[in-house]
Amino acid sequence: MPKLDFNSSIFKAFEDSFKILGITPNDLEELAYELKLPPIDPKIASLIERGGLEITDILHNSDITFSAPHEYFLFRKRPVLAYIRDQRISLDEFEQGKFNKFHVCFCKALETARIQNRLQKRYIITTNTSGNFLVNIDIIDAPYSEENVYKHLEVCKDCLRELNWKGFLQFCGIGTEWWLGGKAWKRDEIVKSFSIEEFLKSAKKDLLSGKEKLSSHIAKSDYTLSITTKNTLKHRCGYKCQRCGKVTVKSDLQIHHIDHNPGNNSMQNLLVVCTNCHKQIHRAEGGYIGDI
Repeated sequence: MPKLDFNSSIFKAFEDSFKILGITPNDLEELAYELKLPPIDPKIASLIERGGLEITDILHNSDITFSAPHEYFLFRKRPVLAYIRDQRISLDEFEQGKFNKFHVCFCKALETARIQNRLQKRYIITTNTSGNFLVNIDIIDAPYSEENVYKHLEVCKDCLRELNWKGFLQFCGIGTEWWLGGKAWKRDEIVKSFSIEEFLKSAKKDLLSGKEKLSSHIAKSDYTLSITTKNTLKHRCGYKCQRCGKVTVKSDLQIHHIDHNPGNNSMQNLLVVCTNCHKQIHRAEGGYIGDI
């Protein structure tokens, strides 16, 4: 979004008034951004803020898009959370208060579910910041259920890893089963202290600043880069990391998707990097490093 010119004569004329009212340049930038967003019916906006709005087929709904590189859920270009209202859990999980998590982005767990055709068809999107969500509970191994009750849901750890929220990645293990290693107690601390309000403000700030881009693609595409193409790219750059400049062996080089969409294999989106640089990029930006 183009930046407002705070040195223009119009802004200078109202500068003192803005100061008296406590209006900062950031406030004006945010207002200008909001005015450019698609309108939302007030009744729907109220529903999203409180109980939530049900979305059928979240990957193919015209009002739902995703940002890049972190794949924030966006409803009419505004960050929201997503969770499952109809929860089927075991009696043990129910007694321990372990319910299905809420998501703040299209994380690896959701991507895996999509690939395996296990992705839920109905999600609830909301901006409710309380952490308590309206759900229906069905106990799998007991004749018991609850309807339209509020339960405290925790944030998805895969989402925190994707975003590297509060340095979450540094406490994870290595590889696809990252939850088996690292410091589980530190990860749990980050989950317990997660603030939905802080996240929504942070996501909005990322979108406003341009750090997070609005994306036209619907969720992440499957990884389709062939071994032949990867080897060709490594050969073309002389087996040199395009980030740090180190020349190394082919097996130490990987292909990074700049927009974090593994299905976008346009040449301008691919970067040949060494293993170390690839890890550094994802620690800073989030996302996942596959077997590439």
